[in-house]
Amino acid sequence: MAIERRCPRCRGRMWASEDLCSEYMHCLHCGMSQEISELSALDTELEGTLRPYRAALGLAPARPRVR
Repeated sequence: MAIERRCPRCRGRMWASEDLCSEYMHCLHCGMSQEISELSALDTELEGTLRPYRAALGLAPARPRVR
């Protein structure tokens, strides 16, 4: 279903979809995807908390998320 939400990258129209784990918004024009579930905010907070510990231990950074 297309809703009146604009893409932050190109200002195109966004399309909502979901799977078993999360909900997403996809841009119809440039193809950008954005996770819109509550877990996205939790992942961001957890990543910010763990980043200093990873750096101190010399571990590789977390895998990049699709945006």
